[in-house]
Amino acid sequence: MKRKAYLTVVAIAFLLGILHSTLAFVPYKRLNANALWFLGTGLALLFYAVLNLIHARHREEPDIRLIVRVTNVLMLLFIALAVAALGVKGNPQVIVLVATGILMLGLSFSN
Repeated sequence: MKRKAYLTVVAIAFLLGILHSTLAFVPYKRLNANALWFLGTGLALLFYAVLNLIHARHREEPDIRLIVRVTNVLMLLFIALAVAALGVKGNPQVIVLVATGILMLGLSFSN
Protein backbone atom coordinates (compact mmCIF):
# COMPACT_ATOMS: atom_id res chain seq x y z
CA MET A 1 0.00 0.00 0.00
CA LYS A 2 2.78 2.44 0.91
CA ARG A 3 4.63 1.63 -2.30
CA LYS A 4 1.55 2.38 -4.40
CA ALA A 5 1.02 5.66 -2.52
CA TYR A 6 4.69 6.57 -3.01
CA LEU A 7 4.52 5.85 -6.74
CA THR A 8 1.33 7.92 -7.03
CA VAL A 9 2.97 10.88 -5.30
CA VAL A 10 6.05 10.49 -7.53
CA ALA A 11 3.80 10.50 -10.61
CA ILE A 12 2.09 13.70 -9.43
CA ALA A 13 5.47 15.40 -8.91
CA PHE A 14 6.59 14.22 -12.35
CA LEU A 15 3.45 15.62 -13.98
CA LEU A 16 3.89 18.93 -12.14
CA GLY A 17 7.47 19.07 -13.45
CA ILE A 18 6.35 18.42 -17.02
CA LEU A 19 3.59 21.01 -16.72
CA HIS A 20 5.91 23.61 -15.21
CA SER A 21 8.57 23.01 -17.87
CA THR A 22 6.20 23.09 -20.83
CA LEU A 23 4.44 26.23 -19.61
CA ALA A 24 7.69 28.17 -19.10
CA PHE A 25 7.20 30.16 -22.26
CA VAL A 26 3.53 31.01 -21.79
CA PRO A 27 4.11 33.93 -19.41
CA TYR A 28 7.53 34.63 -20.96
CA LYS A 29 7.27 35.09 -24.72
CA ARG A 30 11.02 35.05 -25.26
CA LEU A 31 14.05 33.51 -23.64
CA ASN A 32 15.19 35.56 -20.68
CA ALA A 33 16.38 34.99 -17.11
CA ASN A 34 12.85 34.61 -15.73
CA ALA A 35 11.92 32.04 -18.39
CA LEU A 36 15.08 30.06 -17.64
CA TRP A 37 14.36 30.09 -13.89
CA PHE A 38 10.80 28.90 -14.56
CA LEU A 39 12.06 26.14 -16.86
CA GLY A 40 14.83 25.20 -14.42
CA THR A 41 12.33 24.80 -11.60
CA GLY A 42 10.26 22.47 -13.78
CA LEU A 43 13.37 20.42 -14.56
CA ALA A 44 14.23 20.29 -10.84
CA LEU A 45 10.76 18.87 -10.16
CA LEU A 46 11.31 16.23 -12.85
CA PHE A 47 14.66 15.19 -11.35
CA TYR A 48 13.09 15.24 -7.87
CA ALA A 49 10.41 12.81 -9.05
CA VAL A 50 12.84 10.55 -10.91
CA LEU A 51 15.15 10.36 -7.89
CA ASN A 52 12.20 9.29 -5.74
CA LEU A 53 11.19 6.72 -8.38
CA ILE A 54 14.68 5.22 -8.16
CA HIS A 55 14.29 5.15 -4.38
CA ALA A 56 10.91 3.42 -4.64
CA ARG A 57 12.50 0.68 -6.74
CA HIS A 58 15.76 0.33 -4.75
CA ARG A 59 14.75 1.09 -1.15
CA GLU A 60 17.27 -1.32 0.34
CA GLU A 61 20.28 0.65 -0.95
CA PRO A 62 21.53 2.84 1.94
CA ASP A 63 23.24 5.37 -0.34
CA ILE A 64 20.09 5.91 -2.39
CA ARG A 65 18.02 6.22 0.80
CA LEU A 66 20.34 8.90 2.19
CA ILE A 67 20.54 10.91 -1.05
CA VAL A 68 16.76 10.83 -1.55
CA ARG A 69 15.98 11.79 2.03
CA VAL A 70 18.38 14.73 1.96
CA THR A 71 17.01 15.79 -1.43
CA ASN A 72 13.43 15.59 -0.16
CA VAL A 73 14.22 17.77 2.86
CA LEU A 74 16.02 20.33 0.68
CA MET A 75 13.25 20.38 -1.94
CA LEU A 76 10.57 20.88 0.70
CA LEU A 77 12.58 23.79 2.12
CA PHE A 78 12.99 25.22 -1.39
CA ILE A 79 9.27 24.88 -2.06
CA ALA A 80 8.41 26.60 1.24
CA LEU A 81 10.87 29.45 0.58
CA ALA A 82 9.64 29.90 -3.00
CA VAL A 83 6.00 30.00 -1.89
CA ALA A 84 6.81 32.59 0.78
CA ALA A 85 8.98 34.73 -1.52
CA LEU A 86 6.60 34.64 -4.48
CA GLY A 87 3.41 35.05 -2.44
CA VAL A 88 1.57 32.24 -4.24
CA LYS A 89 0.30 30.38 -1.17
CA GLY A 90 -3.32 30.05 -2.35
CA ASN A 91 -2.67 28.81 -5.89
CA PRO A 92 -4.08 25.28 -6.44
CA GLN A 93 -0.90 23.96 -8.07
CA VAL A 94 1.12 25.24 -5.11
CA ILE A 95 -1.15 23.43 -2.65
CA VAL A 96 -0.69 20.21 -4.66
CA LEU A 97 3.10 20.74 -4.79
CA VAL A 98 3.39 21.37 -1.04
CA ALA A 99 1.24 18.31 -0.26
CA THR A 100 3.32 16.25 -2.70
CA GLY A 101 6.55 17.41 -1.07
CA ILE A 102 5.31 16.59 2.42
CA LEU A 103 4.04 13.16 1.35
CA MET A 104 7.20 12.36 -0.58
CA LEU A 105 9.35 13.26 2.43
CA GLY A 106 7.23 11.17 4.77
CA LEU A 107 7.06 8.19 2.43
CA SER A 108 10.82 8.26 1.84
CA PHE A 109 11.32 7.77 5.59
CA SER A 110 8.72 5.00 5.98
CA ASN A 111 9.89 1.43 5.68
